[in-house]
Amino acid sequence: MKSAVFIILTCAFCALGPRLSAAETPDPKTLSADFKRLDALRRVFAETQAHGDQFGDAFWRASKRLADERGPAVLHAVMARSEEWRGGEEGLVFVPLVSLLPREATLKILRQYQSAKGESARIWAGEFITEFGMSDTREAVRKYSSKK
Repeated sequence: MKSAVFIILTCAFCALGPRLSAAETPDPKTLSADFKRLDALRRVFAETQAHGDQFGDAFWRASKRLADERGPAVLHAVMARSEEWRGGEEGLVFVPLVSLLPREATLKILRQYQSAKGESARIWAGEFITEFGMSDTREAVRKYSSKK
């Protein structure tokens, strides 16, 4: 069963990022490990939300740790996950993570996804780029970028 899920996710990723070079495409093990990291981050979000603090300090710090650990390469897993988001704002949970990644490299990858075949990837890439410019996002990035 795990193999079937892995194959499906890998195929979905290939469909999402047809314009990415081979050097930019993560290997399946890395992609799988990043999915686990994103799941852990989503659990932090759920825990903080249960305490009425959905985008609070603990969640931003967890996002910063993952951003520092993985860098822009984690975007490939985020964008592959976008295929699972059916309407609503599910992907917004990753705005802090994406916003805390190095800006230039992140924008380059997001722009590639904006021209990808997958509609979901195009939409979410644009959404993440838009969030970069939001005043509350910029303020939080300034605050948490200086924290270690």
